[in-house]
Amino acid sequence: MTKAQDKGREAENFTAQFLSENGWPYAERKRLSGAKDRGDLTGTPGLMWEVKYLGRGVRARMAAWMKETKVQTENASADFGILVVKPPGFGQRQAGKFWAILAWDEWMRLLRQAVELSVDGVPVAPVFQHSNARMTTLGAKVTELDRIPGLEWVIFIPPRVFDGSGLAVMTLERLVPILHAAGYGGDGVPARTPNGSLSGT
Repeated sequence: MTKAQDKGREAENFTAQFLSENGWPYAERKRLSGAKDRGDLTGTPGLMWEVKYLGRGVRARMAAWMKETKVQTENASADFGILVVKPPGFGQRQAGKFWAILAWDEWMRLLRQAVELSVDGVPVAPVFQHSNARMTTLGAKVTELDRIPGLEWVIFIPPRVFDGSGLAVMTLERLVPILHAAGYGGDGVPARTPNGSLSGT
C-alpha cells in the first residue's frame, strides 16, 4: 500500500470517527465490496460520503472529485452525496474543520428539506462567494480557506460559465447541524424524507 493510500484511509477513519461522535454512532469506513463504488463510509442512512486526502502543495481536483461523488451517490441510491476533503496539517482532532462540499443545487435542496422538517429552525450561515480561479489553486494555499472570516461561513464557488451549478463549501462541523435539521443522524435513527418514508441507506 502506498503512502497516499495510507493517508486516504486515515482521512476516512478520521471522518468516520467525527460522524460517530456527532449523530451517526454506526459510522465507519466501508469495506470494498461489489463492482460499483458506493462511497467510503457506511452507517449514515440516506447519505453517501466520498473522502479525499489533499497533500500539501497538491492541487484540489474538485471537478473530478465531484463527478465521482455524483456517480457514487447514484450507486448508493442515497439522498445526498457529500465530498469531504482533509486538508494538509489537519489531524483527527481537527476533523470538524475538514471541508464538506456539495453541488450548489443539492445544497439548496438540503436546506429546503431542513426547513420543511425542522421544528427549532435551521442554523443557516451567511454565504461568501469565492472565485473559481482561486479555488483551482487552493490546494497550494490551503490556509486561505481557514482565513475567510469565520469558518461558520458557507462558501459559494461559482462555475466558470454560469449555468446554475457551482459548489457549496463549508466545514464538516458546519454541515452536521444542517443535516440533523433535515432529518439525518442526530440520534442514530434512520433519516426520513419530508413525506415521512424511510430514505435509502
